[in-house]
Amino acid sequence: MAYDLIMTFEQLKTFLVVADAGSFTRAAQHLYLSQPAVSQHVLALERFLDRKLFDRKGRALVLTLAGHRLLAYAQEVIRATDAMRAELASLDDPLQGVVTVGAIHSVGVYVLPQLIGRFQTAHPSVRVELKIGNTEQITDELLRGSLDIACLDAVITPSSSRHFRRDEYACEDGALIVPPDHPWAGRDDVAADDLYGPAVIMRERGSRSRAALEAELARHEVDLARLRVGMELGSTEAIKQAVASGLGLGFVPACAVKREVEWGMVRRAALRTGPFGRQLWLYSPLRHGLAPRVRLFRETMLGSVG
Repeated sequence: MAYDLIMTFEQLKTFLVVADAGSFTRAAQHLYLSQPAVSQHVLALERFLDRKLFDRKGRALVLTLAGHRLLAYAQEVIRATDAMRAELASLDDPLQGVVTVGAIHSVGVYVLPQLIGRFQTAHPSVRVELKIGNTEQITDELLRGSLDIACLDAVITPSSSRHFRRDEYACEDGALIVPPDHPWAGRDDVAADDLYGPAVIMRERGSRSRAALEAELARHEVDLARLRVGMELGSTEAIKQAVASGLGLGFVPACAVKREVEWGMVRRAALRTGPFGRQLWLYSPLRHGLAPRVRLFRETMLGSVG
């Protein structure tokens, strides 16, 4: 190979168009170039590679073995170049940077991934980092200053609250779930007395989720001492699997069970006394003005709930 020869980006683009068109003439029309210019691009590429890239079959051009091998590399070069240009162009976006979001499990696992995906599609210069944990873990991260936004199911202590802005995010609906063949499936008139017979699968004692659920059930005049707790499990996923296996009924966030209901793995029922749930809050630090990207993502979260 002669080292004074060079391969250019335009030669690779021209090669791809010719390979697709099967003709110098059609490629020239597509590229708004003269046919001799297109031919010269391909010839220069062949000289650089010391390989013939096309053969003629009648009036059509067909790729040689070397042309086929080059095709995949050329396509990858074009894709990488387009990605590079988009990445560099994004540096001019005032929204560029990272937004660090912390969320309790139900929101972080079942709600935010789709919202983050839509947000980053609309704003590719912003990267959203999501941290998922229990209420205590996310609160600790917030207080340590490692989060731009935190989604919590609790109001933080008054002594700390003056350092943060708090917005109502949503009321997270709860769902009573039963095995698919359970006689309560689809009912909306389950009474408190009905809950005292079957096994109830609960979160572990001491967890924030357990305490919040017990407070809601008490508000619905359910006597907690009369519930027959069949199992205590450490996650919503475990409760869903246990209910689907016929081990009892359970209470979980409604957002966590949409897929299982659609697939017929579990069914929903409802209390006669009405819906239950818990209030969620968004917290953002006040010590500095919010960066535009953080403000926009917070507004996106707030706007995503009705």
